[in-house]
Amino acid sequence: MGSVRSSIVTPKRADDDADFSLFKQWRAPIATNNNNNHTGKVMTTTAITTPLHLRHEESQIVPPLHQLHNGSHRPFTLPHKKGEEAQNCVKFETHRSNYLVELIEGILPKEIINGSKILVKITEPSHPNIIYVNFSTAVRAYQAQEFMTYWNEYTPTSNRIKSTLIKKSLDPLYSINSVQIDSFPEYPIPRSITVISNEEQAKKTNELLLYGLRPADINFANNIQLGITYEWHHKEVNSDEPNFYVVTVCNHDHCVVYNLNELKKVPQQLIDILESKSIGKVGYNHRMETLKFEKQYGIKLNNFEDLSKTPIVMRSKPKTIRAITGLFLRQKLGRNDINRYATPQSLMSEKRIHHYAQQTDCIRSLFYVLESDKVDFKLQYEEGDHIDYIEDD
Repeated sequence: MGSVRSSIVTPKRADDDADFSLFKQWRAPIATNNNNNHTGKVMTTTAITTPLHLRHEESQIVPPLHQLHNGSHRPFTLPHKKGEEAQNCVKFETHRSNYLVELIEGILPKEIINGSKILVKITEPSHPNIIYVNFSTAVRAYQAQEFMTYWNEYTPTSNRIKSTLIKKSLDPLYSINSVQIDSFPEYPIPRSITVISNEEQAKKTNELLLYGLRPADINFANNIQLGITYEWHHKEVNSDEPNFYVVTVCNHDHCVVYNLNELKKVPQQLIDILESKSIGKVGYNHRMETLKFEKQYGIKLNNFEDLSKTPIVMRSKPKTIRAITGLFLRQKLGRNDINRYATPQSLMSEKRIHHYAQQTDCIRSLFYVLESDKVDFKLQYEEGDHIDYIEDD
C-alpha cells in the first residue's frame, strides 16, 4: 500500500479500503465521572471541530469533541504520518448527518472505542458521509459492528448508520511460519492412485470415485465430497494461454489422475461428476483457474467449494495451501513447484503424479477439519471485552 499525499483522502469508490489517512485517534478517557454504561441512544450535543485548513501533520492535542453521556472526555491526536492502512477496520456511513464522528463516539461503548483511529472522512455531496475506523483488536471491530447493528434495531430507518466489517483487514486468528511447517511430518501420499490416459480406463471412473454409483443416481443424502485439483502449463513458450493437462479427483479411498494431454478431452464420465449438483467438490484457490478450465473444455463445475475463501482460512496467515495444512492438519505438503513452460511429458512423471494425488487428498481432508472448526466471523470475546447492552428506562 502506498502512502497518500494529503491529510484528507477522497477514494475513487466509496467502498475503497485500500489506503487511508489518519483523521483522528481516540485515546483512553482523561477522567470518568461515573461508571454508567452506554445505551443504544445518542444524546444531542454540540460538536467542536478543528477546521480542515488549520490541521497539519504534526501531532497535537485539540479540545474534545464533546462531553459523552458516560462522562468521559476523548481528546485526539493528528497523525505523525500521512499513510495509514486498514487494520481491524469497520466502515460507517450515513446519508443523514454531517456529525458521523460525534454520533459514533456517542453510540459505541468506551470499552470498544478506546485506542481506535478514524482513517477517512468523506463529505462529498455525491457520497454518504463515510468514515473508516481502525479498532485496537479484531474482537473490538467485530463488537463495534454488532453493537451498531443492535443500535439500528431501535433507531428509525432514516437515522440508521450503516456499518460494514472489513473482514480482510482483521488480524489473523491463526498464524504459522516456515520453520514450524517444516517441523511437521509430511502428509502421506495416497495408497491408491490410478492414472487414466485413455477412454477405456476412463470407464472405471464411477467404480473408483463413486463406489459404483452413477452420478444421476446420487443425491445429497449420499453426502459425497470429492477433492479436486487441476494443473496447467503454457501452450506456447511465447503465449500466456493456459492448457490444462491434468485433473486429479480423490475420494476417501482412491485418487484418480486424468492425463488430459493423452485423453485429448475430458472424459464424459468425469464431466458427469464435475457438472453434478449432487456431488460435492472441494478445491483450494481455484477461482480463476476454474473459469479458464471451464472455458477450455466447455464444462460447468457445479457444487464446488473453494476452501481458500472459508472464514477460518481468511483469518489465517499465511493463506497458502501448505500453511493451512500445517495449521489445521499439523502436517506439511512437499514442495513441488511446477514449471509452467515445461513439456507435458515431464509434468507427468511419477513424482509429479504423487504430488497431484497428495495435494488433492490433503484438500479433501482439510474440508472436514475446516467444516468442523467453523468460526465464521463471530469471534470469541476476549476476557473483559464483553459488552452488556442496556436500554434506557
